[in-house]
Amino acid sequence: MFELIWRPEALDELSDIYVARLKPAERDRLAVQVERLNRDLVRDPFEEGESRDDPQRRVSVLRDVTVYFKVVADTVTVFRVHRRN
Repeated sequence: MFELIWRPEALDELSDIYVARLKPAERDRLAVQVERLNRDLVRDPFEEGESRDDPQRRVSVLRDVTVYFKVVADTVTVFRVHRRN
């Protein structure tokens, strides 16, 4: 199992998207997506998303957001969340 850390900036981005940009039904859908992502990142982050130019950096494209994270040793750090258009 991996340790999962959400950087404060990523949590701020996620909450901004959740509160300011989504309708109630979309909020519920996003909550489910993020819960599933958290579960998957703790289990095996290398099976989630795809790698980027740095092998430690990965991106997961969900229905409503794109989540950027880094895997170092046994720690996964989410460092950016971006609203998908």
